[in-house]
Amino acid sequence: LYAETNITLIMRQMGHLYDNLYDLFNQNFAISARKKYCRIALGALYHPRCLVHDDFYCIVFIHKRDLDQCDPPFLNRFEKHIIDIQALVHPRHWSLSRQLYTWIDNFLPKNLGNHFPLLQHLFVDYSQDQLCNLVIDAFEQFNISIDDEEKSENI
Repeated sequence: LYAETNITLIMRQMGHLYDNLYDLFNQNFAISARKKYCRIALGALYHPRCLVHDDFYCIVFIHKRDLDQCDPPFLNRFEKHIIDIQALVHPRHWSLSRQLYTWIDNFLPKNLGNHFPLLQHLFVDYSQDQLCNLVIDAFEQFNISIDDEEKSENI
């Protein structure tokens, strides 16, 4: 079990398992010989005690649209943080990705209708986040510092 090691476990879309980890999420530990143990539900009758490392952390990602389906007691077990890509990306990357978006958008003919052509027709799986990822990859590939405006203009 990962709880026995000093890692940070990231869980996503594992709703069917969350009930089995009730004691772990509640930090309901039994302490024996200075070690922490919790019960893990494996089936209806089998609830073994598992060692929990002092430096084990568990992060549960839940999409904002799925919050209504979660039980409030489940949500109350955790610290809650809203994470979006704009909070994780440097403003310089966003600025360049917006410039790239404007440049690409100029390729599209105008006044042909609302549904054709779209950027998704030019690029498979297009998204605004994908443009930002391309900008970040270019900065890394060409070893450009975020503060180096002269080099970043040549991307």
